[in-house]
Formats: sequence, structure tokens, C-alpha cells
Amino acid sequence: MGRKARVDRTAEQKWEIVLEGLKSGNFSETCRRYEIAANLYYRWKDEALQGATAALGGRSAAAAESEKERRVRHAGVIAYVSQNICLEVEKIFLLRPL
Repeated sequence: MGRKARVDRTAEQKWEIVLEGLKSGNFSETCRRYEIAANLYYRWKDEALQGATAALGGRSAAAAESEKERRVRHAGVIAYVSQNICLEVEKIFLLRPL
């Protein structure tokens, strides 16, 4: 027996499957009913929760800042602050009497 053909589901269909699993509380039965792997169900559920969190936070999931963008921005702030600290330390050492 080979693998079953892949079924392309719409976002609405995935959402309905996730909701059914959440309402029933029986994820395994939901996965059997729709013939999907449990890890696929959990991935859809996690993606739905992330999208809902972003939407409730006032941003769409597409507009949410990526982790890489956030790290690049923080690295720039850290570089700026450390540069200013180095300048201040340098001033202290240059101005102190010997």
C-alpha cells in the first residue's frame, strides 16, 4: 500500500479542521477523520494561533516583524550604545589627572 495522494486544502478548510479539533478536544479523532498526520494538525493549529495573536495585537500576520529584522534592529541599537559608552570611557581617561 502506497502513500495517499496529497490533498490541497484552502485556508478556510484548514481553519475548520483546527476548530473542530479544538471544540471536540479529541485531536486524534479529528486527524483520523480528515486523514491527516497529527503533526500537520498541530502545525496548522500553531499557525492559526500565531495569526490570531498578531491580528489581536493590531498587526496582520504578514506585517508582523520577522525575527531576523528584529535582531538586525537590536544589533544596530547595541552598536550605537556601545560606541557611545566607549567614547565616554575614553573622555574619562583623557581628562583625569595623572
